[in-house]
Amino acid sequence: MTGTVVHWKGQFGFITMDGEIDHPDYEGKKRRSGQLYCHETDVVGEIPLINAKITFCPYMDSTGFGAEMVQVTEQGDGVKPAKENKPKEEGKGKKQPLVVNTKLKTKDTGKGKAGKGKGKKESTEPKGPSGPELPRERVTDDVIMGEVLSWKGRIGWIVPSDPASMPEGDKHDGKIYCHKKDLVDAETLEKGATVQFHIFKDESGLGCEEVMVV
Repeated sequence: MTGTVVHWKGQFGFITMDGEIDHPDYEGKKRRSGQLYCHETDVVGEIPLINAKITFCPYMDSTGFGAEMVQVTEQGDGVKPAKENKPKEEGKGKKQPLVVNTKLKTKDTGKGKAGKGKGKKESTEPKGPSGPELPRERVTDDVIMGEVLSWKGRIGWIVPSDPASMPEGDKHDGKIYCHKKDLVDAETLEKGATVQFHIFKDESGLGCEEVMVV
């Protein structure tokens, strides 16, 4: 997925997504108005600054949703946007907004509120493919050899042994994305393992398929 870093301080920050996470638990576990937590240990390459454009993979743990395999595609300027001062509405004290917020919290079931229309809107449009299900096109005729650079959860990165074998469309400085579904006779890959594979291209860049440990 792609997104923008809206906060970064010390070793962690928060990200806004350009799309939505297609997961049944997302609505119940999202925090900070849908922003995703990110720690520097989940960053690949340079640490992002505020307003940086990034690519990442979302994950879920006991605290909610976060971002891993974060990579900067366009570094930010590090300047936090100024907060907008919203004018107070007359006749409303401090307690009234708290009551409204409490109701939204306890009754936000994703089905809306009668007469207010502020609930989650049910989309009637079918969701398209994403991640490893994106339409792809194979771009290599011969098997490519390479080394596993990293692996975490269901995804990892592979570096070809011969950089000259990389086709056009590389967006990740010589690293190629790999998903668990593209492994042959394996559930995971070990860092440093030698593998053979083919390279495909989709709208997010290059990926590995038919990946086998040799």
